[in-house]
Amino acid sequence: MQHSVKLVSVGTAVPPHVIDQRDAARASHAAFSSRFGDFEKLARVFETSGIRRRYAVRPIEWYLETSGWPERNLAHIEGASAMFVAAASKALASAGLAAGDADTIVTVSSTGIATPSLEARVSGELGFRDDVERVPVFGLGCAGGVSALSIASRLAASRPGSVVLVVAAETCTLAYGQAYEGEHRGDRPLRRRGRRLRGACQ
Repeated sequence: MQHSVKLVSVGTAVPPHVIDQRDAARASHAAFSSRFGDFEKLARVFETSGIRRRYAVRPIEWYLETSGWPERNLAHIEGASAMFVAAASKALASAGLAAGDADTIVTVSSTGIATPSLEARVSGELGFRDDVERVPVFGLGCAGGVSALSIASRLAASRPGSVVLVVAAETCTLAYGQAYEGEHRGDRPLRRRGRRLRGACQ
């Protein structure tokens, strides 16, 4: 017999730094206009995307000055962990649950690498049980959230009465800046356009 599964609550969180779309456009112009001949044509997406502001784990100046993978991944771990704690705390409180009530945690994150994974890093702060089942999901990009809900639904259905916590934490703006000097020219325009859009979905 198929057991019913329901979504009990939702919690959200954003990074602390707010970047106005006009400031993002100016920063992009300063960083890329002299390097890419088609920049002005591609930059129109700042005006036509409908995005007014975006949220970032670091101030806008940091993205123009920091290009190393280690620094950016550390920023991901710190920022994604903070968002994990904030969003999970809200979702659990809204459901009338404590962190210790969670039987399984499905964590989605594709914009950085964390080993141990995020839920393990914040376990002590939130108060997860030692025997909680951890299911990190990596590499699915924009499909990660939906995939995680599907995984969580199947896990909950297979264990009636269990509590499955799903957390997706992405830091897309960390892909922006000086880190792409070595890209193949053929895929640069698409990647740059994608970064302008994805930066708003943290």
